[in-house]
Amino acid sequence: MNPLPAWAELEVLRDQYGDGFWLLDPDTIATNVDAFRRAFTEAGWPRTDLAWSFKTLWAPPAVRAALDVGCRAEVVSRDEYELALRLGADPRSIIVNGPLTSYDDLKQATSVGAQVHLDSLAQVEDLLAVCVEIPEQQYSVGLRVNSDLALGPRGRFGIDADAPDGGDLRQAYLLLSAQPNVRVVGLHMHLAGARTAESFARRAARLIELSDALWGDLAPDFLDIGGGFAGAVPQSLAEQLGYQPPTPSEYAHAVVPLLLARWPEGGPLLIIEPGVALAADSMRFAARVMLTKSIGGVSHAIVAGSTQTAKPARHRFELPLSVVRADDAYRPPRHTVVSGWTCQEDDILALDLAEPVEADDWVVIDNCGAYTFVLASRFIRGIPALLVRGPDGWECGRRADTVDDWLEGFTAP
Repeated sequence: MNPLPAWAELEVLRDQYGDGFWLLDPDTIATNVDAFRRAFTEAGWPRTDLAWSFKTLWAPPAVRAALDVGCRAEVVSRDEYELALRLGADPRSIIVNGPLTSYDDLKQATSVGAQVHLDSLAQVEDLLAVCVEIPEQQYSVGLRVNSDLALGPRGRFGIDADAPDGGDLRQAYLLLSAQPNVRVVGLHMHLAGARTAESFARRAARLIELSDALWGDLAPDFLDIGGGFAGAVPQSLAEQLGYQPPTPSEYAHAVVPLLLARWPEGGPLLIIEPGVALAADSMRFAARVMLTKSIGGVSHAIVAGSTQTAKPARHRFELPLSVVRADDAYRPPRHTVVSGWTCQEDDILALDLAEPVEADDWVVIDNCGAYTFVLASRFIRGIPALLVRGPDGWECGRRADTVDDWLEGFTAP
């Protein structure tokens, strides 16, 4: 993460972009991608591709930064798919996941060679229908696996692989493989909430086991172990997590030995989808302190930001927050509650900040890159500007909303 912007710099940006805005650093994305790529290469599996998760951060400057350093695009809807194409993704590099990929979506994505992962037997049936409609085309698809790895409750995504006879997964594989113009080329598994290195080792081990059951002595073209990787976080955030997040190297050394044990001469392409790990620390939110007041002896600072712009998912973690002041003049010590612009009592950005805050200061909140901009809404205020660090300073990546943006799309004012 780059040094904090100076107070004078923030004041200049305020004149152009308002009292609160996101700050995106594309170089941080490139650094994070390189860290994962190097880790898996050095661990012994250079055939590793990274996919950029559009649901985590679809802002065009972030997507382009990821594509520029060789990431694939990972999408879970037709909207995200079309956006990936508009932003320059090679159609053949797009990974299409998702529980509601429709017949038309499958038809479109396979026509340009996108990598489709089928999530259900219903999608398998739709894909087979597409094959009948367009028999002259060759189809290569992956299957998303749902398997119990004893890592918490099983989710709803993927095709069940745990019945004694191979379950729905084997049925899907056999149905597709029976078609002369269809190849099942890989498996994908993603688990929510399991971020330890050991949990990824379990994913890899299960995918290897399933690939042996389906392909025998042959290897699939790819194995995709999904996302959920932890990224670089400040110590204050790691302490709230309750564990030290694994490094890219620790993830790689948990997964790669399993692949090498099965395919010592090289095997499938490994795909990883580290959405949060690539995006989270690439963005900050800067908010001016608009006023301060005391209620019942408690100091409050109200800023031009909110949980809507810093953590709209309303997770329990308090993000790292720094105060940027115009000078270093002495202030009597006091604790401060930092809260946002909404009319909700729980719009709290820092419950007990151990330093005095005054009007016209700025607060800068770190780790705002993942599931923040994408979840921002026009609740009470419009969506703020997004600024991008360029070679000559901060540039406008997205202007702040106007009321016209609120009304766009409605058929009547």
